[in-house]
Parts: sequence; C-alpha cells; structure tokens
Amino acid sequence: MNFAFLFKFGQEAVILFFILSGFVIHLSFEHSKNKSFKLYFLKRFLRIFIPLFFAVLLNYWLFFFERGQYYETSMRVIFGNIFMLQDVSALKPGVFCNPIMGNTPLWSLSYEWWFYMIYFFAFKCCNVQSIRYLQFISCFATIFYVYNPVFYLRELVYLQIWLLGVLCANKYKKDSLTFDNDFFISLVFVFFCFILLLGKLYANYTNALNIGVSPFLEVRHFGFAIFVLVGSFLWKQIKWIGFDLIFKVFEPFASISFGIYITHYFLVTNATYLNAAIHNEFVRFIVYLLVCIGVAAIIERVLYPFLQKRILQLVYSQKY
Repeated sequence: MNFAFLFKFGQEAVILFFILSGFVIHLSFEHSKNKSFKLYFLKRFLRIFIPLFFAVLLNYWLFFFERGQYYETSMRVIFGNIFMLQDVSALKPGVFCNPIMGNTPLWSLSYEWWFYMIYFFAFKCCNVQSIRYLQFISCFATIFYVYNPVFYLRELVYLQIWLLGVLCANKYKKDSLTFDNDFFISLVFVFFCFILLLGKLYANYTNALNIGVSPFLEVRHFGFAIFVLVGSFLWKQIKWIGFDLIFKVFEPFASISFGIYITHYFLVTNATYLNAAIHNEFVRFIVYLLVCIGVAAIIERVLYPFLQKRILQLVYSQKY
C-alpha cells in the first residue's frame, strides 16, 4: 500500500491556503508601520525564496545521490521559476514552464507571488470598493479564460479565491464576520466564475476527462472555495464546535507547513532514497515523513529566520 496517497488532497489544501493567505497578508500589512513597497517586496521575496532555495538545492543533491548524474533542465524552466511563471503543463493548458525539477506542488507559488504584487498596488484603497474592482477584473478574466486558457488569465481567475481571504480579514478587523451583503456579493462573484468554468467543462466533456486535469480541475477548485466559504459561516453559527478537536493536532506543524509543502513531493510522495534500506512500506513512509518534518523544521526555524534577519539588517540600517 502506498501511504503517500495522504498527500493527494493537495489541490484542496492549496485552495484553502489561498484563502488563508489573503486573510493573513492583509492583516499583517494593515498592522505594519512601514508600508513601503521595498520592505513589502523584500519580506515576501525572502519568505518564498529562502526556503525554496534550500528545497531545490536538497532536491538536486538527492537526485544526484540516487542516480549519480546531474539533473538537466532548460533555461526556460530555470528563469520561468525564478520569475514565478511556473505551472503544471500535464494538468493545465497554456503553461509557460513547469515547476523546477518536476516538483509539481511549486505551481501554487507563482499564483501566490502575483497575488502579493497585485494586492500591494491596490492596498491604498483596500476596502470593499477596491476589492470589488479586482473581483470584476477576475470575472472578466474568467470570461476570456474560457476561450483562451493561458497562464496570465488563470492567475487573474484564481485571484477571485484569494480575495475571499482579504475580504474576511477586512470584516474580522471590524469585528463583523457575518454573512452580510459584502459576503453575499463576493459569493456571487465566485459562483459566477464557477458557472463559467462549469460551462467550459460541459462544452469539453468527454468520458476520458480526469478530475485532476483542466477543465475539471478549475471547477473542482472553485467548488471547494464555495464550500469553504459557506461551510465556514455555517460552522460559525454553531460556535465552531469541534474546531479544536480537528485542527489542534496540526498546530505544532503550522510554523513549518511551508517547508513541508515545498519538500514533501521529493522527500515523501515520490521518494525512493530509502526503498533499498527499509522494505516495510508503512515503516518506510513514517521515516520519510519524519525526514520531511525534520528538513522543514531546519529550513523554517533555523535557516530562514537567520538569513531573513541578516538580509533585512543589511538592507536597513534602522529598525524596519
């Protein structure tokens, strides 16, 4: 039995993370005293690229250790990943380049990065009104995406989901996290995109379609986003019963979750480096998992904070 199937729900996890990311980024930015683009860009850059650098380095070393040869890739893939243009061509059309070294979970980083950039340039009026403008843009992008499914349009389509987190953060700040007109309108926007994508699925439907491949994949993503939004408010109505029981166990891993995400593909899901040494599949999976958690902890709790602090100190002579 392949226990790595436990990681196969990554698509839904990414959509949930998009929403949480919009929530956290907006609250963090609002509480920041220095709202300059320089600091904002540098923090976001370091948060992604420091852990990513060590993940790619480890992946490269592991490939060489197992196969005794260097990993060959194209300049398009290297620079495409540096400039955050990667996606998975096996799952979606109109992809510029694939994630480096075939580490497919890295597809979501390109979306996150451009969400961050779009958000900053809208921050000065980041209220319900400005969010509405971005939601309208996302809807128009979805219309064009149905006919021309390319990467840059897909980024704008998925911005609709990320903005749900920003809206929730706005409401949370005002202590008015209720299902009011603002949330209803946002739900209508998301549902509008969902219907358009559903129409695209219907127009291209064949028995050979896979639920994990476009155009099914986009419908799956937006359907889950609607489920999360509606489910969250229904759960809130019953005072979040069972929340701690379900999520408390994951609390110790929260601070290293990004490290786990960017390394689990080659350290757990597709890992083979201990196959010859450990024959019991369950034991091997547990060891793989522990290795992944250990590596993520070193990256996230040691290397990243150390380097982030030193780089910020080099760039800023005063407290940032």
